Amino acid sequence: MEIRLRYLQNTIEQFLLYLFSLVILATYLSEENMHLVPLLVVVFSIARLLFAVGYSIDPHKQVVGFVMTFYPTIMVVTYCLYCLFMYGLEAYH
Repeated sequence: MEIRLRYLQNTIEQFLLYLFSLVILATYLSEENMHLVPLLVVVFSIARLLFAVGYSIDPHKQVVGFVMTFYPTIMVVTYCLYCLFMYGLEAYH
């Protein structure tokens, strides 16, 4: 039960980070690039599934799922910060 609780807590934390970063990303994306948002959601879902499977086998085997969740989040946040500094607070460029 403790493993499932830790997985659930980590998933909630990662989901909140990802959700806020995707909402901000959606304000900076053009209409032609908006297809990236559902694609990133699918990647997140697959990554969390891999994280769960790896974590249930051995807590040290969740690395692939964690990396597939963490790196896209960092990339989205980095792009949003870049857009914030380059374009300011205007939503669409």
